[in-house]
Formats: sequence, structure tokens, C-alpha cells
Amino acid sequence: MPDGLTIAPVRDDDPFGWAMELAGRLRRRRELAASDRNALSDFLEEWADEMLAAVRSQLVNLLAHAAKVANTRNPDVVGHWRSECVEFHDRLIDVYRPSMRDKLEIAALWRRAHRKVVASFRDHAEPLPQWTAQCPVSLDDLLDPELDFDRLIAVIRDA
Repeated sequence: MPDGLTIAPVRDDDPFGWAMELAGRLRRRRELAASDRNALSDFLEEWADEMLAAVRSQLVNLLAHAAKVANTRNPDVVGHWRSECVEFHDRLIDVYRPSMRDKLEIAALWRRAHRKVVASFRDHAEPLPQWTAQCPVSLDDLLDPELDFDRLIAVIRDA
């Protein structure tokens, strides 16, 4: 553009570029147009929802894979599923923030994990496990950076 002027990205066309442009404006304390303020608010809420969804997904996957290990009769898959537990937990620890706690309903996540286990066991002709309606582990247990996977699996197996 002539005279060093650039056209600011539009949110719908380039959300990353738009977010970076607005972040720069905020840092320079430049005034944002009302439409940019509204769009920025929407964007931040959507981004927060995506972050929360990532945490929920990691929790469901961790619970489901721990339950698979606890209930499978196929020893050939245990090692893989245990490794998956470690991976899901590492990702969970990376993305979880304390401000999310009130948005995480362990009972709902446990139900989602149950659906995954049932689908997996049906796909692999495994007998469906007995399933307690109440999640046998707490959110604090799952968020512990030093989570003991053997204990987690045993608690789920004994529930």
C-alpha cells in the first residue's frame, strides 16, 4: 500500500491475523472501533470455549482409556492404552487452567467416557464392563501432575 498503510485483516477472513492486529492495537493503546470491540469479545469467548473443550476432551479420553485398561480381557492392548493415558494426562496438564474448574462436571465427563468405552469394547468384541454411575475419581485426582496411573486404573477397576 502507498505511504506504508496496510489494510487490517477481517475477522472472518483471517481470524489469526485479525487477532494479532487487535492485540497490537491494544498494546499500543489505540482505540478500537465498536465493531472490533464486539468482534474481539466474541472471538475471546469462542477461544475460551475451545480451550475448555480441549480440557474436557483430554479428561474424557483419560477416563475412557483408564477404564479400558481396567476392564479389558485383552492383554495385548493394555500397554497401548496405558501409554495413551499418559499422553492424555500430559496434554490435560498443559491446557488446564484453574478458572475452568467450575465449568468441568466430572459426572458428565464420566458418562461421555462410558460411551467411548462401550463403543470400543463393542468394536473389539469385548464384554461390556460393569459401570458405576458415579465417577470413582475426583477432578483433583485427574489434575494431579503426579497422577499415579496404576492407582487410577485400580480405583476404576474396583468401582
